[in-house]
Amino acid sequence: VEAKALSYFALKADEVNCTSWINDTFKIPVAPPLAPWVWKWFKTGISIWYNQKLNNSGIVLRPDFGLEYISVYEGTIRTEDMADISSAKGDGTAGKIKLSIMNTEGKFKWNAGIGFERNFTDTYHKEREMVNNYKMAELDYGQNNLSGNIDINYEMTDKVTFKAGYEYENNENYENHNFKAAISYTLDK
Repeated sequence: VEAKALSYFALKADEVNCTSWINDTFKIPVAPPLAPWVWKWFKTGISIWYNQKLNNSGIVLRPDFGLEYISVYEGTIRTEDMADISSAKGDGTAGKIKLSIMNTEGKFKWNAGIGFERNFTDTYHKEREMVNNYKMAELDYGQNNLSGNIDINYEMTDKVTFKAGYEYENNENYENHNFKAAISYTLDK
């Protein structure tokens, strides 16, 4: 049995032109030079898992449990010919569980898993104020997220590996399907 704990930290802070986001979502006119906002995102957490080898083979069963803290800040949204939209900040936690089964030996490796994430915060963007008593409604996020994946790696030679995979994600607000494929070439081996 192999057990590991992982703690991670991520921070993103950018100045972004939000013209297309505003136009696509809210259908209000925005002049690009006047439309930047600052978005900051902070995430940290801990994940604990163990690898259980099955029957002296390369097959491994891996349960994974995690907890995350998330903090989001979105600065004031500035628009042309409209009132600025006030900033928004939200903090929350999420819990994750995942069960994977994988083959870790040989030229053909695979990994399949199913996971569930519970976001204990329903929004990081509360209702925002504008002038003349207008309000931008808070954004509701799906709190229960179900995911699944299957990935394969085939080592064609010592230096060339073919990789492919499929990921599925679903919550009450959306359903995502992600297909990926790649050929990896190792320069020195």
